[in-house]
Parts: sequence; structure tokens; C-alpha cells
Amino acid sequence: MGKLPGIRAACWAIVLVIASWPAATHAKNAEKVSQPIPAIKAQPLAKALQEFSELSGLQFAYESRLANGLQSPGTPGDESAEKALCELLVGTGLDYRFVDSHTVAIEKRLPGAVAKPCDVSQATGAAGVSQVTPTDQAQQQAEKQEGGQKGERGEEGEEAPETAPPPPLERFTAEVIVTPQKREEELQDVPISITTLVGEVLDEKREEGLTEVLRTVPAVAAPVTALGTPSIAIRGVTADFLAFGGAPTASYYIDSVPYGFVRSAMVPDADLYDLERIEVLRGPQGTLFGANAQSGVVRILTHDPDLSAFETKVRGSVSSTEGGGTNYRGDLAVNLPLIEEKLAARAVLGYTDRSGWIDKPGTPNADSADITNARLKVLGKPTEKFSLMGSYWYTSSQYANQSIGNNGENITPTPEPVNSDAKVYELRADYYADAVVITSATSYFDYGIDSSLDLTPLGPWASGIVQKVDFGSKVFCEELGVISTGAGPWRWSAGASYRDDTDRFIQHFSGMLAADYEDSSRSWAVFGELTRAFLDEHLELTVGLRYFDDSQNLDENISATLDPDTPLVHAQASFDRLTPRTVLTWHPNDDLAFYASYAQGFRSGLTQQPNVLVVAPWFPPAEPDLLSNYELGTKGSPWGGRLQFEAAVFFLDWKDMQLGLSVEPSTSNPAMTAMLNASSASGLGAEFSFTVTPVERFLITSSFSWNDLTFDSDVISLDTILFFEGSRIPYSPEYTAGLALDYYFLVGRGFNLLASLSGNYTSAIEYTQLVNGVLMPQWDGDAIPISRASVTLSARKNWSLTLFVDNLNDERGPTTRGEFPETWYALNTRPRTFGLQVEFQL
Repeated sequence: MGKLPGIRAACWAIVLVIASWPAATHAKNAEKVSQPIPAIKAQPLAKALQEFSELSGLQFAYESRLANGLQSPGTPGDESAEKALCELLVGTGLDYRFVDSHTVAIEKRLPGAVAKPCDVSQATGAAGVSQVTPTDQAQQQAEKQEGGQKGERGEEGEEAPETAPPPPLERFTAEVIVTPQKREEELQDVPISITTLVGEVLDEKREEGLTEVLRTVPAVAAPVTALGTPSIAIRGVTADFLAFGGAPTASYYIDSVPYGFVRSAMVPDADLYDLERIEVLRGPQGTLFGANAQSGVVRILTHDPDLSAFETKVRGSVSSTEGGGTNYRGDLAVNLPLIEEKLAARAVLGYTDRSGWIDKPGTPNADSADITNARLKVLGKPTEKFSLMGSYWYTSSQYANQSIGNNGENITPTPEPVNSDAKVYELRADYYADAVVITSATSYFDYGIDSSLDLTPLGPWASGIVQKVDFGSKVFCEELGVISTGAGPWRWSAGASYRDDTDRFIQHFSGMLAADYEDSSRSWAVFGELTRAFLDEHLELTVGLRYFDDSQNLDENISATLDPDTPLVHAQASFDRLTPRTVLTWHPNDDLAFYASYAQGFRSGLTQQPNVLVVAPWFPPAEPDLLSNYELGTKGSPWGGRLQFEAAVFFLDWKDMQLGLSVEPSTSNPAMTAMLNASSASGLGAEFSFTVTPVERFLITSSFSWNDLTFDSDVISLDTILFFEGSRIPYSPEYTAGLALDYYFLVGRGFNLLASLSGNYTSAIEYTQLVNGVLMPQWDGDAIPISRASVTLSARKNWSLTLFVDNLNDERGPTTRGEFPETWYALNTRPRTFGLQVEFQL
């Protein structure tokens, strides 16, 4: 990663030569760093350092990638150069080191190291930390270079052994800049329950997609839909009938592109190689992220191109699944500056050949898959104030059969493939004015999935019937935003968005067309958020509001009755919603924060399906449902940052919950499923997570979540109680827990060894349904504990070798199963998998 090794070595060689100049220049250094520096506003770190360099005359030596995505808080002015520089780096996880009288190196802070206090006196500070002036630093550096007989060389003058690179645990504990409030902020300062997964760490993991990664996040689960695709449940809040029972309850973003369908909660299982980070926001985020951000938001943020550094990295793995076969995977990422500091491109390619582990009659390992991923981003920056980014992401998954069965077997001989592909296009423009950033994000995505399912096990009446579903969606989005950047007690953001979504659903039974209709949605929204700081920025009050308006249409292409003389169904509905957010945050010091918040999230309503409207055109649509969240939380990074923690308690109140229930719209027609605002649900919840480095090179990460989200009253379907008061809502896990241990060793000359052991637990989910008038627990699943182990050997030459075991405990219980019979429809967890992964960076 970073610049070419030859260029990097040449740069540092120059730095070391400069650092060996005589100590006579040190007085000049002290004079330069003591001169007053004017105010520098909060802005991206790279720009802040450039402005500081112009004002102070000091030059910086650092790799440009270190500043990527980091925000500097600025400095108030009329301070010495060193104090101003220290303040510019607050919250970035970086430190400075004077190399000579006019050169400063910017470096990552080592794990467990304490940030330098922004007090440059030579006396020992109040915290007992000895302060060393830049002159002393330069003097010590010069002495080390000139008289290093006992430093870089041994007593006899021989070369000392090559040291290993910095401990990799730093990537787990470094301060992270995030953007959940539409502006760059340090994770510690954001009054939201949030988990951030850093892309550099994800690259070393073996998770194949979003489903596996979300298992490691507290209070989050990824129930799999009947089409084999994941949905997202946060704090127990999830959609009914995951495939086609209403919009998702959690928003899903790739960069600035919002996924989501009118009538389905499924999301693509995106490839996660070469990401900047993943942000998982827990709790309603309806004000800034709009419809579907009812329980939270999952944001997948890809790497932007680097305008100055060439970079290539390659990753490959081979593994074997017990009861299955051999799996292969390869990934490549290339960053190419086209015009220095003006134009660059970044491309990512990936391919996975996954063996199956489910056997069908005559077909072993029947659920094999080919997964392809390609991504391209091009960044242009014609001026310092304006940037334009275009991106394209293509992903394709071809599964020979669904991973359904029992104990590794599926009793149906018929092929049941699932094929999906997604194309995502985005154009983003940012203009940095004096006190604001003006943004425009224009996107279009085209998604399609088709699946087949043999219904024979349902009974004699279904013998030989194969259900085939084709679903496609085309969505255009535009969002405009204005975000304040100036210093002072006020911060604000405002914006407007438009979304045009057309989804098409086609269903066949053994080749006979049974349904063909389109859902369309045209929605718009305006939103804003305002923050005021008090008491020298120790106390902050944030208020926000969003207004949303949605017009929907349903249009049949063929009648649900299959009678060509029956008029086609056409339905219209309009929905709107106003959602607020209020947060009070207290920062007693830089290492601790407390917050109290109230927020609402919502889903839009939806029309009834054609099979209901064809016999009962008067049947009303399902109205929007609303989730209110009352939360108290805290987060901190005491002990010099060696402990990082987050905890929250909350109360959820879900009104007008959308549920699929059996109804009889008329006495002459059989019962059918309609979406109704059938009930409300509520409950307390709590969650915590922490990362601690108790001793050097040893990292412990742990998390736990619990929620008591249950129905407030009985839910009745056809005069039968489907859900009793106090029972859990469908597909909703009550608990999640996680524990990870990482230990770092120095081995040999220039090598690191990282040993990792982790495990996660998700409690069982249940679903009850009325089938032919019979009440049955149809979709209950097992509690799922998953453990992993790995050993990674890495070297100074930018390569690493990892031996790993996924699903170490060989958990094979289904996340959901069907009861007709149980041996037929169970969505299985992949068995224990052993493998080897190699990664190389240039």
C-alpha cells in the first residue's frame, strides 16, 4: 500500500540525510516553531497540513494515504507552530516528529501510545508526561544518526537485526473518522450507537460477503430470505415475509447509493474487498437517511482513488469445506494517478469459485456458486475547491442450487438455481465554499434476481410443481446537500432528495405464468439538522426534521385470475411522514461522552398485491409504520486510548406495524395474504461493546446486545391468534454476543505473527403462520454460534500469509426451517472450512 517501494525508500533516505545535519541548525528550528500561526479552519487533514506548511515554512514528510478520509479540527490562531500542528492532528490517530529545522514527519501513533499534549513547554506536564522540545528531538535524532554505535549497530559495529513493521493491532484501535451525520467526525464524538469495520482489517478476513460480516456486529443479524438473499435486522426490528412482505426496516447504502425496494426487504450480498470502511448505525436514522432507516443504516463505503500514489494489492485464497469441496478466491485492486493531484482511477476485480455442501439426489455439492465482482471509481479534482467522482460497481452471483436441506441433504432432485446481478452507477460532485460544502449525489442501480423452488415436499397436490420467481428493480436517485464547515458553536446541514423506483415481479408454476405486475414509487423529501454547542463545546444540542412524500402505483401486466377477459388491476396510493430527531450530548473531557436521544424512523406504505385487489378492489393499502426510539448512551476512549467502549440502553415503540395476515375479502373467495397495519410492538433493550489492549500486543474485543421487542396485543388472523401478546415479532433475534482475541508476536528478522480467535452468537428466530387454517410454527430456526481462528505471518516487504479455520465449531443448524417437512426447507450455515490466504501489496 502507498507509493512504490523504491520511491518510498528514496524519500526516507533523503529525510535521514537531512536529519544528520549538525546540531547547529537546532536553534533555527526552535525559532521557527515558536512563531505564531494564524487560525486554520476545520477541514480535511491534507488541506489543513498544506495551509499550515504555507504559513509556517515547515515541510512535511508523510505518505499521502495516511491523511485519506481524516478531518482536522483546525486551530484558533495566534499560537506557536508546534502547538498549532499538535491541535491540527487532534483526533486523527497521527503524531508528528521533527526531523530537522524545517522538516516534520507525520506518522501513525503506535498502539497504547499516548497522544502528545498540545503544551510544548520543557517542563513535565500535569499528567507526568515529560515534554521534549523540537530542538531536543532533532538533537536526539542527529546524535542517533551520527553516533549510533550502540543504536543502529552493535558493540562491534555489526548491523543490528532488521526490526519488524509496526504492530498490526494499531489498525484495530486507531481513531476512526466517520460520516453518519453527513460530515466527517471522530467516532468518539458521534452521539449514535455505531460500529465501524475498517476496510484494511476486512481485507485480511475471510468473510465472503455482507451476511457473514454482519454476524460480528452487536445487535445486528442478517436473516436470509426465501430467495437466498440476506435482509437486515437491527435491534430485533425486521420486515415480515422477508422476500416480498414490505420494504426493509434498515437502510442499505453503497457509498451514496441507497438500496431498497417497494415490496421486498432483501439486499445484495456485496463483496467487501478494498473498502474504506463499513458503518453500521443502530437506532432510527429517518431524519438524515429517510424511508427504511427505521431501525438503522448499513453503509458500505468504498476506497476513493488516491490522486498521488500508485498502489496495487492482490489477495488469493484456497479452502476446503467439510462435506463439500474446494473453494477458490482471487481479488485485485489497483490505484492509478493519471494526472498528478488532478485525476486518478481505482479499479477492483474479484472472483470466487465456491464449492457447495448440500447434496441433492444424483448431485453432490449441489449448491456451488460462481461470484464475480468489478468496481471502478474515477476522481477528478480540477481545483482545490471542486471534485467530481464517477463510479461503477457490478456484482453477479450464480448459485447452481439454493443452500437448503437438512444435515447436508436436499430430497428434491429438481435443480433450484438462484442467479442475481446488480449494476450500480454514481456521480458525485463536491464544492468547498468558504463556510459550506455543497454536494450532489446522482445514482442509478439495476438489480435482478431469479430463483426456482421445487414444491413437491408440500404434499401430493404440489407434486412436480416448480415455482420460479423473477424480480427486477431499476432505481434513480438524486440528493442535494449543503453542510456547514466553519468553526464556531453552530453546525448545520440541509438537503433534498428524489427517488424513482420501478420493481417488476413475475411468477411461474411449472412454466405457467401466474403473476406479472409492477410496483412504482416516486418519492421526495427535504431534511435538515442543526447543532448548537454550549459551555466551551462540552454540551451540544442537536435537532433535526425530515418531511417525506411518496406516490405509488401498482400495474398488472397479466391478470392474477389468468382469465384474459378479467380487467387488469391498477391501483394508486399516496403516503407522507414527518420524522424528528433530538440529541443532547455532554463531553466532560476529550475521552468521554454521554448522550440522550429521541428519534423516529419509518417505512413507506404499500398497495395490496393484485390477487387481493382483483377480488376486493376496495381493500385499503398498508399505511406507513413508525418506530420511535428513546436512548441513553455513552462512549469513551480512556487509558490513553487503550480502552474504547460504547454502551446504550433504549426503548423501542413500533406503531402500525406492517404484517402479512390471512384475510377473506369476500365470502365467495378463499383466504389470501394481505399486508395490514395489524399491531404495535415495544420493548426495552441494551447493548455494549469494547476493545481493550490490557498489555502490549494483546487485543480483546467483546460485545453483547439484548432486546425485548414483543407484541403489545394479540395478533389475530382469520379468527385465530397468530401471535400472542408478549410474543416476539417475526424473524427477530433476542440476543447477540461476540468475543475476539488477537495477539501479536515479533518473530525473526522483520516478521510479525498475529494469532486471532473469535466467536459470535445469534439467538434463535421464530415465525408463525396460518397454513390452510392450521396454525404452525413454520419458520423457526436454531441459535447460531460461529467461531473462527487464524494465524497471519506478515513481513516488511508488504506480504502476508494466513492460515484460517472458519466455523471452527462446525455449527450446521439452520437459521430458518420449514415444517412441511423439516427435512426439505432449511437455510443452512456453511460447515467448517479450512484455508490458506496470501496477500501482497505494492
